[in-house]
Amino acid sequence: MLKVDANERSISYRFGMYLQQELIDYSVDCEYNREGIKPKRIGHLGLRPDAEDTEGKTVFPDIVAHVRGQKQNYLVIEIKKSTNKVSRTVDFQKLRG
Repeated sequence: MLKVDANERSISYRFGMYLQQELIDYSVDCEYNREGIKPKRIGHLGLRPDAEDTEGKTVFPDIVAHVRGQKQNYLVIEIKKSTNKVSRTVDFQKLRG
């Protein structure tokens, strides 16, 4: 995957599968965009979920380990490829939000 410059979503998904095997007490989801049943939104960043976004500007994390239905996450991961031109500042803002 890394050698062929696969999309971040493909990399996230595969890594999430491996992570799920280690974190058996949690759900490991890729691009999980929910807070309960409502879509997750971080209004102060001006970002909204966008399924077509390939540059990581949306508000759902690449990988989250959590208990679904609870507000607290165990682990949140944003993956950034070296070829991605979006500022890392955006990822840090999303993680803080």
